[in-house]
Amino acid sequence: MCFYCGSHRTIKKGKDNGYQRWFCKDCKRYFMGRLRLKKEDVNSAYSLGNLTVSDLAREFGVSTRTIHRYLSSEYKENLPKLISSNVVVLMDATYWGRRFGVVIMKDHISGRVLWYKFIDKKETIADYREGISYLELHGYNVLGIVSDGLKGLRQEFYQYRFQHCQFHQVMTIRTKLTLHPKLQASQE
Repeated sequence: MCFYCGSHRTIKKGKDNGYQRWFCKDCKRYFMGRLRLKKEDVNSAYSLGNLTVSDLAREFGVSTRTIHRYLSSEYKENLPKLISSNVVVLMDATYWGRRFGVVIMKDHISGRVLWYKFIDKKETIADYREGISYLELHGYNVLGIVSDGLKGLRQEFYQYRFQHCQFHQVMTIRTKLTLHPKLQASQE
């Protein structure tokens, strides 16, 4: 069946890199005899499944760079229909490699993902602002924000209650104190 017009009047026309080439007699176009990779398929498989970028590359038969490119493009998957409510937003960024990652915002009680954005750069305050704007646009009442210590984030969201997450609080304290104190007072 033709990829372009759906016609069944196709004939074989050689091979290209081991894949069968086809010619459609109706629309007069050539196409490859394999399925095309769609950004929607990559994003939904990544967000719904428990697959890594390498797993997706193997599953779709493409390179990991192709998967990175599809995930970080401007395409945004339609998230499940969101129900408006009061939320305390947990927000952070996670990276795979130096520059590829995802900025994610979750509901603190249900753990449900409210918003996410794949990025191919370092996280910025503008990314977080975009997420909070999206939530407010969809009727969420943001009661507070729990986030890491990105500089300027607390000042940007001054109108909300703001708290550093417990992990980043512990890491801040750990930089100030040693794990193996020598003084008796510090040990106590």
